[in-house]
Amino acid sequence: GYKALVGGASRHPDIAGSGSVDWVLAANAEYRRNDGVTVIGTTNASAVFAYPLTNSLGASAGKYYTGISANWSVSNATNCQDWSSMADDRIYGNALAITSDAISEGMHDCGTSGPSAYVVCVEQ
Repeated sequence: GYKALVGGASRHPDIAGSGSVDWVLAANAEYRRNDGVTVIGTTNASAVFAYPLTNSLGASAGKYYTGISANWSVSNATNCQDWSSMADDRIYGNALAITSDAISEGMHDCGTSGPSAYVVCVEQ
């Protein structure tokens, strides 16, 4: 199966020492693009990528929503109130970035502005 690489109250890594909840990445694991060949990078003991990535998450230009800050923290103010509201903002990543822009390039309001609501899926 697959899970979306999005952050929320019920899905986040252990960055602040409070424990991870239903986090989609495993610790110390190598991840590849869906071609099965191109290595994106290997996660650290906290089950997140360090920057720069080995390769970008995508092979072509695009943006996708993550709700995850550059330091891998998660906040309701940047994930549409835990993906349940049109209030506040939503963080998006850049498919071609190898820096923290891969998960947190910018924000759009949770209303109708911004790119289509794509997400990155991670095989479990």
